Amino acid sequence: MFTEYRAGAVIRCCVACVPQFSYRRRFFEVLGIVGTNYMIAFFVSDVSIVLGIAGALGSTVISFILPAIFYIAIHPSPLKSVNKILAICLLCLGVVFAVVSTVVTLLDAVDGSDEPSAADLCEN
Repeated sequence: MFTEYRAGAVIRCCVACVPQFSYRRRFFEVLGIVGTNYMIAFFVSDVSIVLGIAGALGSTVISFILPAIFYIAIHPSPLKSVNKILAICLLCLGVVFAVVSTVVTLLDAVDGSDEPSAADLCEN
């Protein structure tokens, strides 16, 4: 009985926090997303730049950053435990990888020459 009441209270609280659906708000959200995509398509002549940035950010977030954040948030051990310190190190390493790979992708996009670049070093 207590758990049912408690679950009902949680559901009522969550339902009360959800904003009411608005067609006007949805229209401007969709307009912003579509407009941003059109501007990217208009200004970027090579799709490899967009794919490189998406890969640089997406893969590091999925592989390094999110698992570390989930472990830190879910595991009940204290923050100074060995496993949580390793998770924090993994999180920092993931942020470094994301920044470095994004910078390399942007430098390749700006350079535009046929000379070997920083990204070519990773391929060899």
